[in-house]
Amino acid sequence: MIRITDELVDKVKAEIDIFSVISPRVQLKKKGKNFVGLCPFHTEKSGSFTVNVDQQFFNCFGCGKGGDAITFVQEFYGISFVEAIEQLANQYSIPIPEQTLSTQEVEKKHIHEAIFNVLDSSRLYGIDILGSQYGLTVRQYLARRGIEQKTIDQFSIGLAPMEWSSFFKHLHSKGFSEGSIESSGICAKNEMGEFYDRFRGRLLFPIQNSLGKTIGFGGRLLEKYSKKAKYINSPQTTLYDKSFVLYGLFQARQAIRSKTKAILCEGYMDVLALHQNGFFNAVASCGTALTEEQVDVLSKYTKHIIIAYDGDSAGKTATAKAIEVILPKGLAVSVIQLTNKEDPDSFLKRYGLDAFEKHIETAVGFIEFFRTYWKESGKLETPQDNAIAIRDLITKTISIPDTLSHHFYFKNIASLFSIDISLVEQESLLIQESQKEQEAFRKKYTPTKYTKKERIDYTSDNENPISTKEIIQSNETFLETIDVDEEVAEKQHPHSEEMNLLRIALMSKSSFSLLVNTFRISTENFEHSVCISLFKRIIEIQAVSSDPVTALFEDESVSDEEIFLLKRLKKSLREPSISWEKFDTQVNPENFEQVIPDYLRTIEIRKVFNRMKELEEEILTNDDRVLLEEYKKLDTQRRSLEEQRGK
Repeated sequence: MIRITDELVDKVKAEIDIFSVISPRVQLKKKGKNFVGLCPFHTEKSGSFTVNVDQQFFNCFGCGKGGDAITFVQEFYGISFVEAIEQLANQYSIPIPEQTLSTQEVEKKHIHEAIFNVLDSSRLYGIDILGSQYGLTVRQYLARRGIEQKTIDQFSIGLAPMEWSSFFKHLHSKGFSEGSIESSGICAKNEMGEFYDRFRGRLLFPIQNSLGKTIGFGGRLLEKYSKKAKYINSPQTTLYDKSFVLYGLFQARQAIRSKTKAILCEGYMDVLALHQNGFFNAVASCGTALTEEQVDVLSKYTKHIIIAYDGDSAGKTATAKAIEVILPKGLAVSVIQLTNKEDPDSFLKRYGLDAFEKHIETAVGFIEFFRTYWKESGKLETPQDNAIAIRDLITKTISIPDTLSHHFYFKNIASLFSIDISLVEQESLLIQESQKEQEAFRKKYTPTKYTKKERIDYTSDNENPISTKEIIQSNETFLETIDVDEEVAEKQHPHSEEMNLLRIALMSKSSFSLLVNTFRISTENFEHSVCISLFKRIIEIQAVSSDPVTALFEDESVSDEEIFLLKRLKKSLREPSISWEKFDTQVNPENFEQVIPDYLRTIEIRKVFNRMKELEEEILTNDDRVLLEEYKKLDTQRRSLEEQRGK
């Protein structure tokens, strides 16, 4: 760990020359006493970026950025002050004082260095394999896909041969320890304790950090008609956390700054195709839905993200989820609308870069995207549908930190749905007031029952790490809280929480409004298929009927399964619910706000629990770190929900 002292900073400033730092990255021309070039931080045609060698500072008269060489390195690479000092000190061979480290810290540092070296050696080995006679057919495959050699070189694409332990043998012959090889994620152990290559038979896409160091890999399957996953990524390691990483960011960071926007796509091949066609500001999330952490990383380089996901249904769903992650972070978001079965790679091959450029220019805002998305999904067919959609868009808008921008988004909503903006603004105030009331209610009724001592520590620094088996066994007591047969419940009867939400929806107009408008209940909050279809009918019928139960019984399109539930619900509307007894409440509207949050938490807990059960067998047989990390996160989520529910 380096120690940043005033002496070190002064020495770096004294011994480095700003021209030698900037000139390899910006083409500079002599103009009087200064040097001038095109600014690397924004797009411009005439050079407004000036470097003053005498005073050792740079300044751009276009975007306003300026500072010394340290500032330039920070801005150019998107790194911290400490990282910039370390990079410049190493570049100019300036000794860096070390902090006095504990034995554990020194060991951790050496482990990190060893893993970095394993990963870089793996990257080079993969490149050699691809360039060898063995990789000829794969190079031909890449050529057919339109991937040029310059792109292969730029992204260090490699190949893992279809051999059991080619990488392990190579790395071991280089003197790397088995522990370092396994910790890097490039190889894994089977049940017999034998090492095997994780990415065998796959194209290798090195994943780099902001300084260009390899921290993991993505692998694309080359074997045809295989049932294996098409893409896999490195498991979670001490260096690689996919939640924080964007593929291609190291190559794209400068273009993102200069163009003031980033193109976000789904896959590795999309990134390669976009860069090859001149869209150098393209990045992709690494085998995961977009995370808050990834948006935070991008926000260091730009305040505008253009989403270019696949045009199919899954791509649109992923786009919708990504928008909801981006908006609260305060970044502008636009969406490139590709047709079904198209992705950026296939679109560029079919229509060319000019057509894609036009798509970028005509990218729509999030309001237009959602309106089109919902309309195509058949969710804007009734006045009630439109009202729900408007409230949803208002809720998304008020999640944006810049309150001044809300008015302009409200104007857009009003225009698209042909209503007066005053109605939108009025509804916005009601929603915000409702959110405040909900927050106050949650704080009042959310007890904290267990202490930190009862939490399981899953951190890698734990001196006595818990095994996979212990982690799963630690949750066995949780099984007692789910006292129903999941298979029977799915086939025969919904869970009581879902039934009670339906009861509230049918009880009165005001209770239905409480569900939909205050708690934002939608079909996504239900698990049972019949409950989902019945709740959709209730939404439609509440808008047009004063007696929704009778109207539903008279509707010939209602299925037998729905009628069965309706009969149970009709009876329960006249009788107290047993499941409400634990809350010591009566069946009346003033108690709904107490029980609804608990129903929602219980349903969410059940969803989390079901996924945990799915993972258990896989973890115990494969002991895959990625699955284990997912299990840990789900367990943390489950515990948090349990704590909120007060069990």
